[in-house]
Amino acid sequence: MKLAEMLYEAGRRARSKIFLRPSTSSKEGASFGCTYPEGRSVHSCPCGFSPLHPLLESRRFRREPRISNAVRKQGRSAEKNFSKRQKLLFELLDNLIFLLIIPFAAIYISVFLDGTLKIRYPVADSLDFLPSLFITAFGLFWIAWSDSVQLRYGGGSTLPLAPAQRLVVNGPYAYTRNPILFGYIFFLTGLGVLFHSFLFTFAFTPIWVLLNVFYVMLVEEKELGMKFGEDYARYRSGMPLLFPKRKADKFK
Repeated sequence: MKLAEMLYEAGRRARSKIFLRPSTSSKEGASFGCTYPEGRSVHSCPCGFSPLHPLLESRRFRREPRISNAVRKQGRSAEKNFSKRQKLLFELLDNLIFLLIIPFAAIYISVFLDGTLKIRYPVADSLDFLPSLFITAFGLFWIAWSDSVQLRYGGGSTLPLAPAQRLVVNGPYAYTRNPILFGYIFFLTGLGVLFHSFLFTFAFTPIWVLLNVFYVMLVEEKELGMKFGEDYARYRSGMPLLFPKRKADKFK
């Protein structure tokens, strides 16, 4: 009895908030559909008005997909329209973190551990200075080239705070899908040779590259596929993941 009274009371209150109008969408004849004052039809009810409608439309009974806070924040940041100056600042912040702070902190720790563990570098100091500078400069060239093309043609930076708004397929991206990571291989290797750190060259650099490859394959490429759809699928199918190949035909 209490349940029936509750349903009746809910229906009585709902009558003052919603309107009923006939709907002819059903082949069997006219049925009643619950319509809010704005004109939004909730759903047709062949048995007429049901007092359960306001309960079913309540927030408690809706089945909405759960979205994590990280995805919500990333979506909100992607919807923001950043100015060119802000995007440039994001790019400078990215380079400050990943070209200066992290590599040189890792070099300091690696050199300290090399001395503590008495690990000797296999190449003499006089033979690797110029080659290390060339390797480092080659890596920096790929990183700077990729950043400039991403900022100019992609309309965004490499940081998730201001991601690219357009799919970039020219410049270094016409040779590999991840030219920045390819440049980091040479940049980190050159630093390890320059500072004669065995652990940095043969431990930190491979681990860093593998972690980034896993991140790209498991996270970044899925997001790009959802964002750019078939265009990215065709680009991905004809372009290597990391190591460049001969420049492919112009992507259409």
